[in-house]
Amino acid sequence: MYKFLFEKESAHPSESFKSRNFKGKWQKKFIDEFVDSVFKFGIDKTQEIFFNASNEHLPSYLYKFFPPTIHSLSSIQNKNIFLSSPKDFNDPFDSYICMDDQAYIKFYILDAIENNGLKSKKSTPDTLSENEFETLKYSPIQGRYREELGHSDDFQRILYRICEEKSKQFYFKLNSISVSAERDKDKKVNAIRNLPFRITCFSNFTNEEELETNTTMWSHYAQSHTGFCVKYSLNIENSIYSNIIKCGLLPVIYTSRVPKLTLQDFKKIKLEAEDVKLTPSVLKKAYKALITKSKFWSYENEWRLIISKDNEIQMSSNTIPFLNIDAIYLGCKIDQNIKKSIVKFAETEGICIFEAVQSDEQFKLYFREISTKKLKINEFYSKLYECNRIKDENIKNRKMRLIKETFDS
Repeated sequence: MYKFLFEKESAHPSESFKSRNFKGKWQKKFIDEFVDSVFKFGIDKTQEIFFNASNEHLPSYLYKFFPPTIHSLSSIQNKNIFLSSPKDFNDPFDSYICMDDQAYIKFYILDAIENNGLKSKKSTPDTLSENEFETLKYSPIQGRYREELGHSDDFQRILYRICEEKSKQFYFKLNSISVSAERDKDKKVNAIRNLPFRITCFSNFTNEEELETNTTMWSHYAQSHTGFCVKYSLNIENSIYSNIIKCGLLPVIYTSRVPKLTLQDFKKIKLEAEDVKLTPSVLKKAYKALITKSKFWSYENEWRLIISKDNEIQMSSNTIPFLNIDAIYLGCKIDQNIKKSIVKFAETEGICIFEAVQSDEQFKLYFREISTKKLKINEFYSKLYECNRIKDENIKNRKMRLIKETFDS
């Protein structure tokens, strides 16, 4: 009855994932409907349909940390952003989807036994009896053997013991089936784990204070505070790739449960020559794995821009033109030459720029605005300070004059 008192204003009913009042992980529902639409209408039409679907969930700004490299400087100067393969991420479990592959091998072998005349009512040197087949059918797969549950052994070991009592011909047939099962499984696993998605990562900080206190992010992603952080404005409508960006930006889900493909999912994956045909349900799970991370990474407050192979044509060397830069924050240990270069660029582009200073009272940073004029003044007084430490007055005075002439020019 009083539900409306606790809900924010929304253009959508709270039951819709488009609503900011939606209960649950809206990004999961987004992926479900987005993938269904892609299979039905194609990627371009789907991106038009879903252009405004995440409006009420998008933050106003996103932050991205950069190490002090030529590629990072090029990224801000060329106003583009680089997208990586998930295989290059620092966390091996990132975008990793677990698979019931051993259950699939068991299914494949049992199915082949039935369909290749290797099963009979009674046991023979060249066939399995119904009892032997049932023993295999209800045996636990590798890794799930539990003596306390009354298991005698796992599937592979039972199969091996049975084959020892059979003819060589039967053993060779079963071995050939097992090899085919492994090959088939590997193709499907590789197809899922090597889907050509490209990803770039951001942090969603609600205010500048979070950027000041999250020193772990500065250490990990700005190369121990020697890099910088860019604050992007999510005024997406002005981007030439607004459809791709808006439909590709999703928040990460932090959980203790790893995404997994079941045996039924495995069965749905079809191999066609060298290609693998995915069903919507399998693609949804693979897509959701890209935004699922261990809860221990939750301090990152991460959002991701995900681009699939359907949009690869819009990328050049894995980069895509990106959104406007609202501000740049320089690490407290950034190299002076890199600092000068970024400050000069920011002033030319009318971008706010700040430098981080290490607090003497807390485990945090604070930011102060910086400019080429301030940098020049700071450098001037720093050199004067060094000169004042020279004991020889003649040398000191000569260096003082040189410094003043340099900064006056």
